[in-house]
Amino acid sequence: MFSCHYDGCESETDTSSSESEPDPVECALSRYKAKNFEELMNCELDSTVTCFNFPKIRDKDNRHVRFGNTSDDEQKEPSCDDLFYDETEDELNAQWISEHLPGNSGKPSDAVLNCPCCMTVLTVSCRRHAKFRTKYSSKFPVHCIVDEACALSNPKPAQAKRRKCDFTAMKSQTIANCLISNPIKQYAVKCGVCGIVVGTKQDKSDEVQFSHVLASHA
Repeated sequence: MFSCHYDGCESETDTSSSESEPDPVECALSRYKAKNFEELMNCELDSTVTCFNFPKIRDKDNRHVRFGNTSDDEQKEPSCDDLFYDETEDELNAQWISEHLPGNSGKPSDAVLNCPCCMTVLTVSCRRHAKFRTKYSSKFPVHCIVDEACALSNPKPAQAKRRKCDFTAMKSQTIANCLISNPIKQYAVKCGVCGIVVGTKQDKSDEVQFSHVLASHA
């Protein structure tokens, strides 16, 4: 740490060297104190490192235990309680539909109709129109309200075309006259949840004509 440089004076050098000679007792005492201090610091450092490392060792033990449990669980075959689905749920749902929804007598249905606005089920038993593929008729509507205050006007019947047979033309004209003299009343059918119009119903008929619906086909 310290360096001495010769300045040319021998007397001063001899005096300084004689004064700088250490006492053996003091040297031994200082070494003893330094050794004790070093041992004390090492003990304190070891205790601190042990305290900091103890949670990590504990976490390793826990991880080892968890990994062991996971491997044991993987070896076991999963039971029905551990699965994310129920194998009998579809059968129970079908049984509930057959017991609670009208019209589900086991006969095949062309589609299941839902409200286009709120997706509410309107019927599970319906027949599809032979010509207009987006229209359906059903005698077993659910969640539907017939608004008799909202009567819909019937379109004017088209005039019968000229036929080769006069009898056919007269018959068509007679039917048209009957429709004009005795108009059929139609009422709006609305969704019972959101109130949107989903179809119509004639006055003397028990069928609902659905035209504004979402159809899901099996």
